[in-house]
Amino acid sequence: MAISAVGGSPAYNPPPSKPGTVDHLTLPGGQQVTAIEADPSSLTATPLAIAWAPQLMAQADTDKDSRLDSGEFTRLLQRAGVNADQAEKLFQSFDSSQDGKLTVDEFVDGVTQQVNDNNPLFQKLIDSYTRNPDGSNNESAVNAFLAQGFALASDWASRHPRIQTKA
Repeated sequence: MAISAVGGSPAYNPPPSKPGTVDHLTLPGGQQVTAIEADPSSLTATPLAIAWAPQLMAQADTDKDSRLDSGEFTRLLQRAGVNADQAEKLFQSFDSSQDGKLTVDEFVDGVTQQVNDNNPLFQKLIDSYTRNPDGSNNESAVNAFLAQGFALASDWASRHPRIQTKA
């Protein structure tokens, strides 16, 4: 993996590593990124609604306990026009532990199932945070969305280092 020069800074060329190796890098300008080395032939595309599910969860987590209760989940889904009864049914289907709170793993698993069932709801929710009314990308809104969920997403990704590799 090599990172090209940006703004006149020299390119980053780390030593070769094995697939699955995680590198934490600082790009020119101070931005922190995590890079996971992978064999390109093993990669598959991950839908954005799944990849950004932890960030989406962070938007709804108003009490900042890294879990969603039914009310937080319902308010999130109402952004996309889902009524309270429908949201409660979906919440129950996501809550595999049946404890009345969704962990990030339960949330991502539930979103994944919905995406796999061709339900566009969670992409619509992400768009409600990251797009302008005309449908165009709002770069500052995308950055704010990703920044708010960075800690939760980083924690989740650190426990799922191979999320983009084939089984």
